[in-house]
Amino acid sequence: LPLDASLVVVLGTQTYDGRTHSYADYGVANMLEMLGKAGRARHDAAGKCVVLCHAPKKQYYVKFLRDPLPVESNLAAALADHFNAEVVTRTVVTKQDAVDLLTWSFYYRRLLQNPLYYGLTETSHEHVSDHLSELVEDTFADLEASRCVAIDDGAADDERDD
Repeated sequence: LPLDASLVVVLGTQTYDGRTHSYADYGVANMLEMLGKAGRARHDAAGKCVVLCHAPKKQYYVKFLRDPLPVESNLAAALADHFNAEVVTRTVVTKQDAVDLLTWSFYYRRLLQNPLYYGLTETSHEHVSDHLSELVEDTFADLEASRCVAIDDGAADDERDD
């Protein structure tokens, strides 16, 4: 239902969970959905939100509402598809080309900013380089097992099967 309003008031930020017989905080997605209803596109220039919560939670919600949420890359989950497309267009011919391609991606930028999210403990050049090389090796091994590419380790080329 399109229930937009010029003012949204959230009275309390917890819900009762009958299974555990306790109160649980609303999730971030639920809060964003409720607060996103503020503002009527055709009638108001801006919407207003009022969140009434317990005093100990105030700082959390102030930070949540004022600071942007970080956006992380999901490239690693679909890297095989991307590399396969790059091999077909001959943008990636060697594994080093694939590593170089990754260094120009949003994934690489976020890897340096939030290494723990991507399974890294350090952001030294050596650790990041090892991580990217391992990611490329694993991805091309999967592509070779799927018979999408044939890898010639002697020439270090990755070529598309025809």
